[in-house]
Amino acid sequence: MAKRKRAIPQYGTVELNGIEYYRTRIQDADGKLVALYARTPEELYDKELEALEQIDNATFRRKSPTVAEYCEKWLLMQSVHIRATTLTDYTSKIQLHIIKELGQKRMADVTLDDIQLALVPVSQKSASVYKSVVILYKSIFRAAKATSTSDYVVANRDGELLSYTQFKRLWQYIVTRTVKERSYYRYEDGKRIKHTVTPVLGEKAAHNGRVVYSLDFEVTLHQLRHTYITNLIHSLVDPKTVQYLAGHESSKITMDIYAKVKYNRPDQLVRTMGSAFAQWEAV
Repeated sequence: MAKRKRAIPQYGTVELNGIEYYRTRIQDADGKLVALYARTPEELYDKELEALEQIDNATFRRKSPTVAEYCEKWLLMQSVHIRATTLTDYTSKIQLHIIKELGQKRMADVTLDDIQLALVPVSQKSASVYKSVVILYKSIFRAAKATSTSDYVVANRDGELLSYTQFKRLWQYIVTRTVKERSYYRYEDGKRIKHTVTPVLGEKAAHNGRVVYSLDFEVTLHQLRHTYITNLIHSLVDPKTVQYLAGHESSKITMDIYAKVKYNRPDQLVRTMGSAFAQWEAV
């Protein structure tokens, strides 16, 4: 099967110091026009995608409050329907176990690993304190993510369906992090020379230190869709709802997947068998 060529835009050219470059302009996070140059359309297209991704990230982070800022907002929202003593307890625990650990981070940048590390000192407290702090973490971060009213899992800033260009930019953000071998061309001494890059898992990209090669397989949309459906089932979402969210025309498709995921859990089977054998030996 022939490999589909990328749809490279038609860029203008400009001559600098006797050398012809392809050029395009993009608007940065401050609304200023920035010029990008490259020797080939393919190289310029990659530069454009990378720059647009960085601009999107910068814009998103600016809109995202810090953990400390959102915690203050959350406490204010809670104050209207909880007792003063409860509010005092929440405030104390949030200041000590959430803001102290993660307060300077942007809400959009906090990962599950960050939260788990922040909970390590709390785990040394009493069981009741640990449980209440975990509940606060869940309540705060669920409230922060529940502000979206879009019908789409992944939407643009207006909550609408992604355009083709927006999707390409988003997808490029993913595929640039795979260790798949890639090639590009560069002119050297007037000759078009092919260069091949072989990314190494865990290393940063030479051209962009923010890109870490973290995927050791080629990502496909089908894989992500299947992961989404699998996670719905593992979260105990009922089959009818899974069918609706997955867009399956036939319930048989959903039930086939549901059965494979639900009952193909060897880790649980081993624990169940171990427990059964333990009871049998005790007789």
